[in-house]
Amino acid sequence: MPPMVTKRDIDVAEILKSRIIKFIVGDDEVEYNVHEAAISGLSSPLPALIPI
Repeated sequence: MPPMVTKRDIDVAEILKSRIIKFIVGDDEVEYNVHEAAISGLSSPLPALIPI
């Protein structure tokens, strides 16, 4: 398993320049919009779920 990316590994400018991904969560379909670069390093399967 690759090491997790820490907050220090990603420049804030990189996060802000990355595209925004929408997640729809739960039965109530709550929408969360997050920058791709902010979450892509949180788990190894996550990048595979985010289409390019």
